[in-house]
Amino acid sequence: MLSQRLYHTPGPKRILALDGGGIRGALTLGFLEKMETILRERYQKPDFRICDYFDLIVGTSTGGIIAASLAIGMSAGEIRDMYLKLGGEIFGKKRSPWLRGETLRLMLSANYDHRPLEAALAETFGDMTMGDQERFKTGVAIMAKRIDTFSTWTINNFKEFKYYKYNKDILVRDWLRATSAAPTFFPAKEIKVKGKTTGVFIDGGVSLANNPALQGLLLATLNGYSLRWPLASDKLMLISVGTGGSRKFMTHEKLAKFRSISWASEIADIFMEDANYFNQTILQLLSDTPGMAPIDNALGNLEEDQAFGKRLTYRRYNVDMTPEALQQIVGRPFAESEAADLRKMDQAKNRFTLAEIGKQAAAQQIQADHLPLNFDV
Repeated sequence: MLSQRLYHTPGPKRILALDGGGIRGALTLGFLEKMETILRERYQKPDFRICDYFDLIVGTSTGGIIAASLAIGMSAGEIRDMYLKLGGEIFGKKRSPWLRGETLRLMLSANYDHRPLEAALAETFGDMTMGDQERFKTGVAIMAKRIDTFSTWTINNFKEFKYYKYNKDILVRDWLRATSAAPTFFPAKEIKVKGKTTGVFIDGGVSLANNPALQGLLLATLNGYSLRWPLASDKLMLISVGTGGSRKFMTHEKLAKFRSISWASEIADIFMEDANYFNQTILQLLSDTPGMAPIDNALGNLEEDQAFGKRLTYRRYNVDMTPEALQQIVGRPFAESEAADLRKMDQAKNRFTLAEIGKQAAAQQIQADHLPLNFDV
């Protein structure tokens, strides 16, 4: 029973956190398939699923869709196949701003038709609600930004959470549309909250939770969220998976040509980059896991810092989307233009390449002992 697993089962707890990133979610699935393979071999169960291992799966945007799919018992391979099949439909042809009457509407709305995404979510989740205690096999929490109140919402299936009674009837497909409503990609999603008020929601990536790992830790441990799992390196493990990233650089010449609309297209990436490194800094300060990536040139990887003590077993898997790093992963040269195109979140044509990059990166980064035996089910 889900409530028993979340609240009353003793022993170590395991959290999986999945970043936002649009079509780059195809890359994430390579890491998840590798983890699932390790666990199937360990338990000698060919049908073992991610939901059988992790007690809580949190996600934002495309990571939220993957999180909910995993939490209902889909395998990583099944979700990969779904992404490869539907990616071209969801991020289909961009609407042309040159059609009559379209320019102003697009500036205020979205570049893509949201209906294929909604149809895909309806096919997978039907009329399932966020409070479904039967179909969800494990804990799940998904972030979105309520833009009319400028607040970040995390809807979960924790039965003892004080807002569960208000949020439990929200349709999964509606909440996933909300967390995926990236500005300029898809229009905002209106959802009735508390049965009467209409909230307007956009992508949870427009917050500190595009990388939801730190939020997952807070959900698991803070009194207000009701789980109250112990914070100790031998009792709590957090695995965080990204969708690829790279520090950006711009020439003075390019910046000199920037206008207001240019900054509007860049500001989300700038904020998401800072949010990601803030999350990384806090989690690496709390963890005792060696081999973490450097935060920056001054801080290094924080392995020797003891500001808060080592309270967490933590791993972060991601791909640096630079030509040099991609060549090391895949074994062929990448031009900067190709790497820059792969970094875009709405290029459906890249989904097969991204899936292969994720598969190869996972083979290089993930080892069986990264899922320590003392955390076994």
